[in-house]
Amino acid sequence: MLVFLLYPGNFNSYADQNWREVSPPSTNNPVIEFTFVPAFGSSKNLKGRVRNVNTKNFKVAVYIFVEGAGWWIKPRFTQALTTIQPDSTWSVDITTGGNDRFTTRIRAFLVHDGFSPPLADGLDLLPDALNKVAAAIVDTRRNPRFIKFSGYQWWVKNDEKLTNPGNNLFSDHNENVWVDAEDNLHLKIVKRNDNWFCSEVILTESLGYGRYSFEISTNLSEINENAVLGLFSWDNDAINKNNNEIDIEFSRWGNIQDSMNAQYVVQPSNIPGNIKRWKVSNTGSSSTHRINWTSESINFLSFNNNRKVETLSSNINSWSYVGPNIPNRARETTRINLWLFDSQPPSNEDEVEIVITDFKFSPFAPTIRVESKEDVISSYALMQNYPNPFNPTTFIKYQIPELGFITIKVFDLTGKEVRTLLSEVSPAGSYEVEFKAKELPSGIYFYYLEAGDFIEIRKMVLIQ
Repeated sequence: MLVFLLYPGNFNSYADQNWREVSPPSTNNPVIEFTFVPAFGSSKNLKGRVRNVNTKNFKVAVYIFVEGAGWWIKPRFTQALTTIQPDSTWSVDITTGGNDRFTTRIRAFLVHDGFSPPLADGLDLLPDALNKVAAAIVDTRRNPRFIKFSGYQWWVKNDEKLTNPGNNLFSDHNENVWVDAEDNLHLKIVKRNDNWFCSEVILTESLGYGRYSFEISTNLSEINENAVLGLFSWDNDAINKNNNEIDIEFSRWGNIQDSMNAQYVVQPSNIPGNIKRWKVSNTGSSSTHRINWTSESINFLSFNNNRKVETLSSNINSWSYVGPNIPNRARETTRINLWLFDSQPPSNEDEVEIVITDFKFSPFAPTIRVESKEDVISSYALMQNYPNPFNPTTFIKYQIPELGFITIKVFDLTGKEVRTLLSEVSPAGSYEVEFKAKELPSGIYFYYLEAGDFIEIRKMVLIQ
């Protein structure tokens, strides 16, 4: 990270400008500097201090630059200036909206109290008026490392200070995170200079409701008891909503005797019914782990890749959550991390590596649980869609009498699959799923429900 102390003058404020460090002509000149710049992706406050000024007469105007979105004033329009404390320090929240935590440029101006700073809301350039009136300026760039994996862009966490999870150091070094020639993602806990560095990658876009699938080629039963592999969602802005966190985690949490080395979690985990712990046995050379997230339920599923996915057996671990803590979609991002529990090094002092061979996301058609006239549903059923014929949206009702893996797919007259509406573990109940066919041609289509040994097919007609 580069930090530049600048004195005011006529300079271009465009984000791609190359800056040179300039020393103030006199040591008595006003100075503003950053004392803490949060890591890329962090929601922590920006902190700084000033020197050689009466703090009662000055304030700080802070601007951030987000790639593709321009310059923005922080923390907000209604609080455009930040107060300097009597000890000459100042602090400001620069993540008050949107993708602020992904800012790549931060600039702070020391200005006289009473000055009305320009309310930047996506500007390509900051006005030169700021350069002329500022008593001092400080500027920094944040240059995160990005990787491409499974067709998505991820940024690599890098924090040189102890941070969560586990009070660890995280590194974006190539020894910690890399994608090989076969498009496999490697995460590694590495020891360098007597310090252990963990690894984490974060998807740069929010995907929302749907099926998240992680394929792993590491035997998860052999992970060191102090290491934790996390496959999860996280929203920095949803602090009061448990960060919208949904987890699949593999760890013995420091206890080598603990046979329960895996868990599904809907945060907060301390609420009864929000966590299922289970034992992951030898997963062999490849296993897949899924989170199926809708507004009504969260379904987890884990299976070895040499087994059929569409059936439930004692060899498949699954859990369906329909409790009160299902997150609403917001700005959550998918994350994969490998870290040390309570910052304890691996018990055998060996570095830990996990290989993720694939990540897939499939949006789901929204499902709605509906009231049933039956007190207890005793049979499977797939109802006729309504309306039928339809243009371009129709609804399909179905019911299942027990927890199971269900699939609803749509085919055209030639037998070609045109849509998977559902593919998830679902509890017993009556449900309704929406089918939107705006992009499909008019004609006859078939839809079917498969649940265990039950299969039912029905016909519907699309008229565009």
